Amino acid sequence: MVRSSMAKLTPYFSTNRMVREYVETYYSPLAEAFEERVARDGAVGAQVFGWRYNLKTFWNTVHIGDAHIELRDDHYLIKVSLLLGEVPPEDVRVEVYAEPEDAPRAAFCTAMQRHRELIGAANGFIFAATAPNNRPLRDYSIRVIPSNPNVAVPLEARQILWKNCG
Repeated sequence: MVRSSMAKLTPYFSTNRMVREYVETYYSPLAEAFEERVARDGAVGAQVFGWRYNLKTFWNTVHIGDAHIELRDDHYLIKVSLLLGEVPPEDVRVEVYAEPEDAPRAAFCTAMQRHRELIGAANGFIFAATAPNNRPLRDYSIRVIPSNPNVAVPLEARQILWKNCG
């Protein structure tokens, strides 16, 4: 039994697996991102620096408004108003998020789409998404996180805003 357990578990808990996973998941992609940032006299790096500076300076101007939820046949329709202040809408990702119901399951996360501009508010928008109604509404939250294709979020941009739906 001991040998059988070791044969089954060693691949999951070996140093070789851990190093390979870190290289494939983190080190290689970050090295490629670095090469991209310094190419062309650092054009991407300068863009990322400006983006991060703007985000750090103006993140406190982002506010999540009230969520409006409609119960449909097999899902919730969730709409939320979002005031972005000085942060451009393309610099954020708005999501509906719910923790997993039990340990082996993955968390529920779906991007909200920019539905329309918020009338009477500068840089304000309504975002909308659907979520399954097979769990209580209190399980769902709206979250706003930074978004930039050249940045590893949350490693390089840890800002996040939450608002519970229920």
